[in-house]
Amino acid sequence: MAFLLADGMRGARRLAPRRASARRQLRWPVTGAALTLMAASFALIGLGGARLGPWSLALLVIGVLVMDACVQAAHVINQSVIYDLLPGARSRLTTIYMTTYFIGGALGSAGGSQAYEHWGWAGASITAAGFTVLGLVAWLADYREREDGLRTAARASRAVGTRA
Repeated sequence: MAFLLADGMRGARRLAPRRASARRQLRWPVTGAALTLMAASFALIGLGGARLGPWSLALLVIGVLVMDACVQAAHVINQSVIYDLLPGARSRLTTIYMTTYFIGGALGSAGGSQAYEHWGWAGASITAAGFTVLGLVAWLADYREREDGLRTAARASRAVGTRA
């Protein structure tokens, strides 16, 4: 029995770096999915304010739950990314990240309240979705840049390998 336990622990130790690598590779697609779902959640939130009878409350609650889950997912992934940048500077990076996060939230609140004042619930929902789509566009630009960089590195690696 102890032999099986020791063998299992050795296997787990060998797989730990692979799991960490897999988690790192999943960050970008999960962030994109979270941003996409968050943008869609604002459609549900907008419909929740459209006075559709009993459906309004259900759509609003579902939209808010999806939006909250997506915000939390993006937040956790963002923190894991910044913590991997400079492990020795976590507190400084967290300060910069949270300050930027706060400023973004303040700007979003200001924009949302102005939109609500001028265009009502639908305007506030569209504005929130618009900010999310801006984040998605930035993510997509960065994702494509990363993919191009990986393709260039792979071509260079193959070129070097064929010369050897």
